[in-house]
Amino acid sequence: ISLYESTNGDNWFNNTNWLSDKPLEMWHGITLNELGYIQVIALSFNNLIGSLNEDLNHLSHMTALDFGYNKLTGSIPSSYGNLTSIEYISIDGNFIEGSIHFVKNYQLLQSIHIANNQITGTLAVNSSYLVEAYCSDNYFTGKLFNNLSPYLYYFNIESNFFSGWIPNIV
Repeated sequence: ISLYESTNGDNWFNNTNWLSDKPLEMWHGITLNELGYIQVIALSFNNLIGSLNEDLNHLSHMTALDFGYNKLTGSIPSSYGNLTSIEYISIDGNFIEGSIHFVKNYQLLQSIHIANNQITGTLAVNSSYLVEAYCSDNYFTGKLFNNLSPYLYYFNIESNFFSGWIPNIV
């Protein structure tokens, strides 16, 4: 509920059943796993305006988080590092700033879409399952991580401020 409130939920393009007494699986953008835990939050292109808060950090069964192409601002709380089951994260096309160092905790991460933001700091991904990384058009600095996944087939880091050599991924 705090996600709804902190991102101007009354003005989302689709807020079907949010804040209602309907079961969570009937709320737009929410998918539950077989045990009834939130597994996916998919609210891309939905006019979310505002910043993300700490309240999602307890969703330990969540595997996918998609807030792409909205109007989110501020930084992503570092407590999102507790979401260690994340396989897919998309926050591209927003106004996110600050570091995302917590992504290194996502050891099951397969796909990261964080392009077109104002993210700073280093890019540290620690997943041997990473298949795609859309990280262009940010303000990343420093050297790239050396432990790239052998499964990586798409890796876009253009328009950043990295230094040093690009690791051999072939």
